[in-house]
Amino acid sequence: MRTFILLLMLSLTVTFCTQQINEPVQVNDTPGQLSLTLSMAKAPSEVAGISGTLIKDQDTVKFDFEIKDGYAKATVEDLEPGDWYLQVDAYNGESKVIYSGSTSVTVEPGVVTPVYLNLDPTTGSLEIIVTWGGVKPSMMLMMAKNKDLEWRILMMDINGKHLEDLIDGRYPIWIGKQRNKFIFLRGRDELCEFDVNRRQVSVINTLTVNANFLFYSSSLNRILFDYKHFGDYSLSWHLASIDLTGRDFQQITDGEFWQKYPNTPMNSDWIYYHTALEKGKKQINRIKPDGSGEETVIVDENYNEFPAFSLDGQKMVYTRMSVDSTFMGVVIRDLSSSNETVIDVSELGQPTYPAFSSDGLYVVFSIITGPTHLDRQLFRAKSDGSELTQITFGNDYYWYARPLFW
Repeated sequence: MRTFILLLMLSLTVTFCTQQINEPVQVNDTPGQLSLTLSMAKAPSEVAGISGTLIKDQDTVKFDFEIKDGYAKATVEDLEPGDWYLQVDAYNGESKVIYSGSTSVTVEPGVVTPVYLNLDPTTGSLEIIVTWGGVKPSMMLMMAKNKDLEWRILMMDINGKHLEDLIDGRYPIWIGKQRNKFIFLRGRDELCEFDVNRRQVSVINTLTVNANFLFYSSSLNRILFDYKHFGDYSLSWHLASIDLTGRDFQQITDGEFWQKYPNTPMNSDWIYYHTALEKGKKQINRIKPDGSGEETVIVDENYNEFPAFSLDGQKMVYTRMSVDSTFMGVVIRDLSSSNETVIDVSELGQPTYPAFSSDGLYVVFSIITGPTHLDRQLFRAKSDGSELTQITFGNDYYWYARPLFW
């Protein structure tokens, strides 16, 4: 039997009731619900149906999943609050169980508890991993083009495993430390929010400018981006910000030069970005949200681009390429000492979009490995420059871009 990891991500709301010692404890016996969602993106073709069983004391509830639009979904209502044993079985066209997994779930009174399952090929035994709340810290968001050259938002772990295609769109940004929601662009100008737990999308607002490279600044509680006006085909890009409702547009820069890829360290209001003061030459600057205090941070004879920061705000990572393209690398800079660690990738191709992992131990970035911009694959290296490893190989997607952990 082939084996698959069945990943159950439970997002639960836990309610605590404080009672006086001399008062009887009031038990809330309002029935609860389970909402189960299984991504079928990597389910084997022989899976013809999926069923579930819930057991609590003497109660047994059986239910079937509905497979539709790439997902298998089931809702189980009127469940007694408490701990239930959950078993999920996938069977073939002959009604033979070919994959199975089980775990314990807690049903809260009057609450819909979402349960999320993901099938992913592996060589081990059938394993169930239970996590609580948002997405695990090792998972990153990114965008890539599918075989139809459509932008898709993907989620994958730092080892290149557990890849999940979430939705069409580009430039996803995590909102909040829980990492259960992200904001992204969809279509020409729609600013949207995606609830990872519920797998639901909602439109926030319609933007009036051509925005790129969204970044959520937790210190400012605003969305930063570079932009130009629709119909503007010049090389000039400017920086601006909006609030989380897509309103309160505030322009940060307005010049004739290329100003792109805004990013802020945690707990800092400095906005870092790369800019081109003349055609082809790029440097890294920083500026305050009101457009004041602009200063140069990194400038030399190289092309320096794509600044990003570790979660603790102590290190910056960016890309460096010589003018003649003989050197290409990823630079990790300690902001207190200015010491640099350089990861030389000259033999592989031009690096773009570096990002630190949540724990700061790794950096992940894409490299243009082929003759066109479509030929971008993701690589991972330790932040000390060692263990450079390719983690995507472009079988189903192209132009892997903008990995993001936080």
